[in-house]
Amino acid sequence: MELIAIAIGGFFGSILRFFIGEVVKSIYSTFLVNIVGSILLAVTLYYYISEGIPGSIFLMISLGFCGAFTTFSTFSYEAFQLFTEKKYLAALVYVASSITLSIFVVSLILLPIL
Repeated sequence: MELIAIAIGGFFGSILRFFIGEVVKSIYSTFLVNIVGSILLAVTLYYYISEGIPGSIFLMISLGFCGAFTTFSTFSYEAFQLFTEKKYLAALVYVASSITLSIFVVSLILLPIL
């Protein structure tokens, strides 16, 4: 049952990731999905820890949906692409803000319960 929950979440996460990429059509689509995915993962973990959602829902959203929705490989490629285009400042800002903002939003959500 857990694998089915993860598969369902992954199905919807990957479709939404593709859709956002088609609508936004820029490097910022990856930035957007990674930040939104970090927020969603933190909120899901918050409710799972406080016993607000069952384990199967947690797995569907965290491993399934967020795993398919966010994309470290695309993030890495886009950062590399900025460097190869000699857009060093843009690459540095992109990498630093993606990591920093993701950790920041997760901390805001989870620190109160830890």
